[in-house]
Amino acid sequence: MSIEATEDRQMTIETALERYLDSRIGSYCEEQALRQLLAAARPMITASLRVRARRFDADDREEFENETMLRLIQRLRDVKGRQDGRGIANFSSYVAITANNVVFSHLRRAHPERRRVRRAVSEALRSSMFARWETGSGESVAGFRVWLGNDHVAPWEALVEIAGSIPAPGSLTPRNVEIVLEQTFRRSRRPVAIERLVEIVAVVFGRSLTSPEPGPVASVADTAPSAEQRLIERSALAAVWSEIERLPPRQRAALLLNLRDGEGSACLSLLVERGITSLAGVAAAAGLSAPQLRELWDQLPLDDLTIAGSWGMTRQSVINLRKSARERLNRRLRRDAVR
Repeated sequence: MSIEATEDRQMTIETALERYLDSRIGSYCEEQALRQLLAAARPMITASLRVRARRFDADDREEFENETMLRLIQRLRDVKGRQDGRGIANFSSYVAITANNVVFSHLRRAHPERRRVRRAVSEALRSSMFARWETGSGESVAGFRVWLGNDHVAPWEALVEIAGSIPAPGSLTPRNVEIVLEQTFRRSRRPVAIERLVEIVAVVFGRSLTSPEPGPVASVADTAPSAEQRLIERSALAAVWSEIERLPPRQRAALLLNLRDGEGSACLSLLVERGITSLAGVAAAAGLSAPQLRELWDQLPLDDLTIAGSWGMTRQSVINLRKSARERLNRRLRRDAVR
């Protein structure tokens, strides 16, 4: 593709974004602008998934594409609903990052070791010396608190060297991970993408992370980059919950008991915190009593084997139920978004 063609496509996407943001909420113009924007974004999503999801089958890639479109719709509604001047600095980059994040979110769910290391990193980043934020293109990064807002992320090549040069201070504990993060930031001298930190920590502590497509730091450990944000505007979340309630009971429960946010953690609390439903409502939707849900609360999200064991079925059956639930949700929400 020529430089001129790339610039024309960028202009088309940015123009469509501007038209959408300038249109009145709930108007016909808004619907048309959103439809044009998503049409312009779809080829970019397909191109990103062609690279990141090439080892998945056609059904998985279609699901990834649908989920990416849903996240973009949610993000756009979030930006427009806030009306606080905060937008998307580079929509084209944001589309590509979102598509990649959908794939990497799937990998994180599929590989529990990555999830464990990522949680250790998230806990360590709670230290007062650190901060985490999003760059203008939507990438989740972290660094020393005094760097907050800096978008100049450490290059991949430098991180490979850093990952191989930090000695393990002991076992994988939040305090020891905090030590590794401090050394990483001092050596990188700039913010680092969250999932790069996960890779570095995995290398230092000798944890093996499995991925179908290694990233640069994965030359030291078999890993893949990922970054994901939880960007759900309340009205969109309410629409999602309405559709979840209409799912068949087992599909609904398989989805809710494994429901995760961008950190790989349970996000059912988000539904209650934002007044979408009550704890009793979540419990009923998941086929549980409120006391049963409270007992499980700290264990959520449940893995597929645990759910399968409690239901007396195979792990694959639970996966199939949840996949069917997601497909139905994606179809319904995508149809509603373009009406």
